[in-house]
Amino acid sequence: MPYSLAIRIVLAIAPVWVFVLLGSGVLQSWRGVRVAKIYVAAWSVFIVGTFFNVIRLVGVVPTNAFTVNAQQLGSAIEFVLLSFALSDRIKTLQAEVATQANVARDASERALSEQERTNTERHY
Repeated sequence: MPYSLAIRIVLAIAPVWVFVLLGSGVLQSWRGVRVAKIYVAAWSVFIVGTFFNVIRLVGVVPTNAFTVNAQQLGSAIEFVLLSFALSDRIKTLQAEVATQANVARDASERALSEQERTNTERHY
């Protein structure tokens, strides 16, 4: 496939993909998923950085340190925000595992006390 055709295909698919990513994040946020808001913020920052880079290339805004590095800055902020979301998700999973371990321990203790009570009743 010629390079120019591949670039055109990517440029045609990219806006659709952006709406899918943001739409899924907004939908999950609406459903109450805690990290979805961070996800939407991360992708929004990346998109804004990319937008500034594009409008700089077109000549709408002047070339300066911010507009030249806007896409990289947006990507870096996105990375940090997604890292926070991942950290929150890991903490949530750890809390769930701890809760399950506590439930299992409590059930085990109840079973042992029930067994001890049954053994005690048999002896009398």
